[in-house]
Amino acid sequence: MWGAFNATSTAVGSGSTGLATKAAKTQPWSESFIIEFPEDGTYTFAAVGGSFSIEQVVTESAAGSMTLEVQIDGAALGGSPNAVSTSRDTQAHDSDNTHSDGQDLSFVVSAASGCERASITLIGTETLA
Repeated sequence: MWGAFNATSTAVGSGSTGLATKAAKTQPWSESFIIEFPEDGTYTFAAVGGSFSIEQVVTESAAGSMTLEVQIDGAALGGSPNAVSTSRDTQAHDSDNTHSDGQDLSFVVSAASGCERASITLIGTETLA
């Protein structure tokens, strides 16, 4: 026998076992992307699932430079676009940064000049159901 049932055990969910603690409704969230050879234009991911807020955008490239603006359903995040280059650039976004389930997520690239392997990381929080 693997174990014995103890009739005096505390029921799961009563709070005394520590198992009844719920996960926080918002959790840290991040998603990373690579654009191998970015050119000026808009790169759209249609009907992205999940509800999350984008609080930071971190970028860096292997070579060259470009400007990156992140949009949710065609509206730019509040804050400044990223100046992508071989030096890491982090921009904070504290307004117009909430994505709802099914909305499009777009990267608008401009002023691309010999840019290669543009790394884009979105950092924020995800809202659990």
